[in-house]
Amino acid sequence: MKGKDLLERVSVISRVDMGEAVRVLKKVVLLLEKKGSIVEVESKGAEKIKRLDLARKTSEMNGKLIITIGGDGTILYAHRRLSHLNSPFLPVKVGRWGFLTEITPSQVEQSLKLMGEDKFFLDRRSMVTLKLESLEREALNEVLIYSHVVRRPIGVKVYLDGEKTLTSLCDGLIVSSPTGSIAYFSSLTRCILDPCVDAMCVSFVNPWPFSLKPPVSSIVVGPERKISISFFKGEAAVAVDGFFERKLGEGEKLELFKSDRCFTIIRFSKNFFYRKLKSVGDESAGVEQ
Repeated sequence: MKGKDLLERVSVISRVDMGEAVRVLKKVVLLLEKKGSIVEVESKGAEKIKRLDLARKTSEMNGKLIITIGGDGTILYAHRRLSHLNSPFLPVKVGRWGFLTEITPSQVEQSLKLMGEDKFFLDRRSMVTLKLESLEREALNEVLIYSHVVRRPIGVKVYLDGEKTLTSLCDGLIVSSPTGSIAYFSSLTRCILDPCVDAMCVSFVNPWPFSLKPPVSSIVVGPERKISISFFKGEAAVAVDGFFERKLGEGEKLELFKSDRCFTIIRFSKNFFYRKLKSVGDESAGVEQ
């Protein structure tokens, strides 16, 4: 994968509710145009920088490279709309939190230069596929099955390769990728997976201890496993990467498995994951860098 090829056509999605993000968007567009790239900007971002000639609906975008300006939420938003392109992402961090973002606004120009010189790495992240009747989604972070009625638990059964493995009354259940293990899953388990680990994480949300059969609330399963989930009590719904999909009918079964495709991020240094983990931990603790 050559950097010059990726830079031929670039799709840009940015937060528009932050002045800094809009300023960075203007800068990115100018730098890309200087390089001769064909640039397309999501419509609301193009309006903010008064470049309607570049405006595109996400359904019309066709970039070989996708640049996001914001944090992890912006990446998840863009992935949901552009995953069919299977193009790598170059995230630019604007705002406080960005566990997937490596470069800052001040590093954008140098990063684009390094891309043109093929001085970058590809960080490939595994994903989880959800199948539910005609619905099929790829989750970069996680699939969440949750109670749709406040203070009402749901009964959940988990099957691995067709074998009933876990049962519980709970507030919900998460099936997470290694990338998603740093998000919702870690708040439940205080455990994360290295992105290099080829696995999926399954965890109940607030299980009633006496209903756990066996008495296990979380499990890590291999990439070849097929996970099936059904619920037998309460009213449930399903969300993918924080986006509501639909309510579930009692007895409906969800099928989850490792996706055939990967989510690809442009990196400029190795050991990004552990450096980012340390920096986020220091920021959270108020430790000076």
